[in-house]
Amino acid sequence: MDSKKFILILTLTFLLNIQAKNDGELVQFKHGQIHGLVSFVEAISGYQHGSKSLVKSFKGTKYDNAKANTELGHVKEILSTLPSYEYDKYPKARHIGANLRELIIGQSIFATSLSDFSNRIISLLPKHKHARLMEVLKKYDPIYKELVWNKTNKELQSFVQGMRKSVNWEATNSHYSKIINFYQSKWPREDNFTIGVYPVDCEKGSVTAESLVNVQTMGVCVHSKKYLKKWDIAIHEMSHTLYQNQSEIFQNKVESYFRSSTSKYAYKAYFYFNEVLATSIGNGWFHQQVNGKLNNKDWYNNKYINTMAKAMLPSVSDYMRKKQSLDRLFIKKYINLFAEKFPNSIYEYKSIFSNMIVFSDSTYYNQYDIRNAVENHFTIRSWSIFDDLKEHEIKNKVDESLGETVIFVLGDSKQDRYKNMINDIDLLRARKDKIKKMDKHLLEVNPKGKAILILKSLNVLELNKLFKELYKEKKVKL
Repeated sequence: MDSKKFILILTLTFLLNIQAKNDGELVQFKHGQIHGLVSFVEAISGYQHGSKSLVKSFKGTKYDNAKANTELGHVKEILSTLPSYEYDKYPKARHIGANLRELIIGQSIFATSLSDFSNRIISLLPKHKHARLMEVLKKYDPIYKELVWNKTNKELQSFVQGMRKSVNWEATNSHYSKIINFYQSKWPREDNFTIGVYPVDCEKGSVTAESLVNVQTMGVCVHSKKYLKKWDIAIHEMSHTLYQNQSEIFQNKVESYFRSSTSKYAYKAYFYFNEVLATSIGNGWFHQQVNGKLNNKDWYNNKYINTMAKAMLPSVSDYMRKKQSLDRLFIKKYINLFAEKFPNSIYEYKSIFSNMIVFSDSTYYNQYDIRNAVENHFTIRSWSIFDDLKEHEIKNKVDESLGETVIFVLGDSKQDRYKNMINDIDLLRARKDKIKKMDKHLLEVNPKGKAILILKSLNVLELNKLFKELYKEKKVKL
């Protein structure tokens, strides 16, 4: 998509959603049936980060059949292969910009009907994909109402009221001021946050939350009364937005601290930094401020993030108390702690395949097949794929990335494109002899902790088999 057109779409999209700030309240909650429907359909389509409790409400029903698998498979393919756009002047490793999937989910928060939602996203998708997505949503609308919405709508409204009444807004706004100062965020202090909430028919279960550019989405177990616990999650997601809204100058300064580090763990630590901070602030520091004690359970379902969030809490608390902002000393301590606690992280496949930048031969591969092969065995947190870049563009992408694994998926070795990739791309040319001798793949970890994976021409079944084998091996054999 043309970048100027993309920016225009983003501008028009969010102009539709300007909201007035509620007096004294930091957050505005929006709970609508369309957002719930879209979240439901995405989850049951197999979206890796979707609510497992929503999936449970669908599995085993009369609607869960082979035809549904095909229909929902179309939704997964549409939403998982949408492109992103990154803003100029910001550090490329931060991916500051927008993802079309995020914009589509974000628009569902404000949509008042399926027709309204269709109009809001009509310019964000090719027409045939837009028509297919809306076709599936219309079919599953009555199914969603029967299985979830009609059972939970009133309880959802009650839960939202309970959340609003559960906090001291004056104290919360004070905590927020410290958080925005810590991040040195440029998010306007007078603007509130919009959180789209959708219901899940449970008292406790697997629900998810996500920051979608400048709005948030959050699933809630409507039969629960644990309002303060949900505030931990809300502040967590808001922290992501504040992190993304730092000035380009400050973002580049922060990245320079990681790039200039001599630690081979610095790049990998940088990849987890955003999530670690949000977890340490929302699930750790804020929780302690509101409840008077720490949550002694896990704060995040990822060992790197959970461990580092807890390890950095003393520093986060100290900086909040002193009203200090992120600086080089904080980041140096973070990198050193990461290296100390996770010496094998740069060799573990769960970490290696959590964030990737992929270069593939589009004449041989479908990008959805490649992603599926990885996603069947590993949890993907960050993914970019390119199939039409020149040698200098590939070099720039590789140099700009930090904690991302670089993957080359080669096509037919008898074709000119294969030979050109080997000869033109310096990362491949330097390993030409190894590539000739390799069986199915070649994987190396360079001195900066960055993994480089080269795959030979493999069909879909072979790709899946390879990643299954790597999953079993757990880490690189040194």
